[in-house]
Amino acid sequence: MATTTGRRGDRGGARTRRGATGAVAALVVAASGLVLLGIDPDWFWHDDFQTYQLAVYRDVARAWSAGELPLLSPSSWQGGALAGEYQPAVFSPVLTAGHLLLFGLGLSLPQVAAALVIAHLALLAAGTARLGARLGLPDDLATFAALVAAFNGSVMLWGARAWFPALASLAWLPWFWWAALGAIDPGRGRARFVPAGLFLALIVASGWPFSVLMAAVLTAWLSAREVWRRRSIASSWPLAAAWAAGLGLSAPAWLMLVEYSSATIRGGTAPWSLGDNWSVPLESLPGLLFPPHVADWTIFRGRKPHASLELAGALAPLVVLLAALGRRPGRLVREAGWELAFLGLLMALAMLPGVGNFRWSFRWLPFAFLVLGIASARVLAGWRAQASLAEGGGQGGPPPSNLGLWAVSLVLAGWMLQEPGTDPSGFVDRVGLALTGMALFWAAVEGWRGSAAVRSSGMPALFVVGSGLVSYVGVDPFVEYPCWRPSPADAAAPADRDARSFGIYAYSDVYPGRDPFRAFAPWDDLGRGTSLLPGNSAMYSGVEQVNGYSPMLPRALAELFDFGYFGHIEGPLDLGPPPTVLRLFAKDARPGALLDRMGVDALIVSNRYLGLAGTLPGQGWRRARTLPDGAVFRRVGGALPRVRAVRRARVSGSREEGLAFLRDPEADPELPVLLAEGHQGSPAGRPFARASVTTRRASRCRVVVDVRAEEPGLAVVVAFARPWYPGYRATFEGRPVPVDRLDLILPAVRLPAGAAGRLVLEYRPRSFRWGIRVASATGLFVLAVTLGSWGRRPSADPGAVG
Repeated sequence: MATTTGRRGDRGGARTRRGATGAVAALVVAASGLVLLGIDPDWFWHDDFQTYQLAVYRDVARAWSAGELPLLSPSSWQGGALAGEYQPAVFSPVLTAGHLLLFGLGLSLPQVAAALVIAHLALLAAGTARLGARLGLPDDLATFAALVAAFNGSVMLWGARAWFPALASLAWLPWFWWAALGAIDPGRGRARFVPAGLFLALIVASGWPFSVLMAAVLTAWLSAREVWRRRSIASSWPLAAAWAAGLGLSAPAWLMLVEYSSATIRGGTAPWSLGDNWSVPLESLPGLLFPPHVADWTIFRGRKPHASLELAGALAPLVVLLAALGRRPGRLVREAGWELAFLGLLMALAMLPGVGNFRWSFRWLPFAFLVLGIASARVLAGWRAQASLAEGGGQGGPPPSNLGLWAVSLVLAGWMLQEPGTDPSGFVDRVGLALTGMALFWAAVEGWRGSAAVRSSGMPALFVVGSGLVSYVGVDPFVEYPCWRPSPADAAAPADRDARSFGIYAYSDVYPGRDPFRAFAPWDDLGRGTSLLPGNSAMYSGVEQVNGYSPMLPRALAELFDFGYFGHIEGPLDLGPPPTVLRLFAKDARPGALLDRMGVDALIVSNRYLGLAGTLPGQGWRRARTLPDGAVFRRVGGALPRVRAVRRARVSGSREEGLAFLRDPEADPELPVLLAEGHQGSPAGRPFARASVTTRRASRCRVVVDVRAEEPGLAVVVAFARPWYPGYRATFEGRPVPVDRLDLILPAVRLPAGAAGRLVLEYRPRSFRWGIRVASATGLFVLAVTLGSWGRRPSADPGAVG
């Protein structure tokens, strides 16, 4: 009995120590993040995180607070399909709880962004530390691996500043790895796959497809290793079960993405198309040793000099690996062979062209840093074991002498590879001096303490944090993404809450410019165009806008208005105003024309196009407000109806024909196009019955109206001034009726002649309904398996899994 109690006590103590290790790693990373926040309060709030993701999170929190499902947003047509767009992470319980809490506290937008980022950096570090402990690493080395995984340049400069969903999902990857190792441990119970399934579900629900792909590659690697070790394919069944559970629990998220993709530009991307934008070039690899190394990268719209700070944080672990390679390469392979092979695969993926929608290959770098941290920690653990064996009279050997001297040599070598004159700002030299000073300090400490210092993880860990801070402080001149400094008034000034606005602006009106041939050129006009509500800025204050930020690009809106990803109107500005802008002023803004049918009450026109706005007063518009970046024109008269009966329309069964008619500047602006499924024959204008339409209830996802035909013998068409997405369904007097499209972008319902009764239009995609069913069934199955295995745990802790 005493022995059993002792074993339980040992296991409890081990769990406590592992938990403390994760907490220490999380606290170090969080403290480092707070240092950056103290230097710049907006450090964690840039680019897409400003104009897209945090705005979407605000709208999701607003919906839940109002008791509504956040499947749609009234604040954007372009990016309003919140659940279908995937990145808003509508079905992530962790992110939803975070949004509700942080926005409920009344924090400023940069403070909410910083809190979300720092919390997920801490999660990433804690998960890596727990993973290291499961792999048998000592506590301090597990913490070192966690710092490499969480405080590297690819995580800090992109996931923590610009693409928060990348960090939100990546934070769960080491936890999934940790749980997957437990799943393939045959000493555990039948429910051992459940934790891995839960963490996979969190990855999928967090809204970043690349992290899902990373989890798939990790699973394939673990499965291959398990089959190799046990010579049995069946030994990897828990990983397959984990994927079934994870995909089942997250089914609403990915099923809605699949259904929505069919109506988007991104969904039409060829799956095997190649692109070299943001792939890591070979000539940038010295940045692993010297992060500000400038090399030519293919970035967004062309090849240009770029400081390779995405590679910051690799120097300390590479010092360990290169020192081990120079001393005993055979032992290096034995101690970290699997991790090194995996690291090579990930770096190859980061350097190869991207495939299909998994473009921008440098997004593999965070995973590579995670593996790099684990591999270097394994080598340090091996040195420690060798030294202990030698001290005990065994055949071990001392570790390599003075890693700090290796660090000095590698920093200077990387600095020497930098071509002079590439950085007129002096950033390269400042960082180079700081890194050299830290490396010399490392060498001095090890020279003073001898081999005991080499076996310690203290200096490598300190170097990871210190080198990261000197690389990230004052980094704004380097980055290829802009930052705005919006005031609270910017989010509400352009349009009143009772108005639906349409922004007419170009890319360069809201995205600052920079010299494309200089790596450290500062952005021009920081914060340009904030009063035009760029991206999804309207979601911060809850005003209604047609424009918006959408990585998916709803096809009909994009083709009809030439919207770019950021809500701007595309066009060759060097040839004059784009044809779409000319059409908007000359045709679509007329009474009864397209913007009228969309319920647009306000036009936000950038200064660039104000010269074309002289036609608006004669079309029923008045200049209501002058903005720093343009002007607002309001429609004269009362608010436009959000639901109306259509008196006549051009009925067509061809989407292409309807689009051509709507884009034709000479076509009748007051004749809408009714895209009707199953319509045969040539398109033609048809009359429809006059009808009274009274709105009874309207919310994000549901509209209830009473309809009464006022003319006999003609069918009734009811159009809703809200964006069409796949998944709308309608019932009239409780019976299903088909949903057509008016002008390709508005839901419309045809009713029989003499119709009178209640019409309900609601957004309930088939993917959402089936996703909820699959998730519920999976949850019940997982619960049953877990309860069935309760109390059947192994009597002894199986220990570390290699």
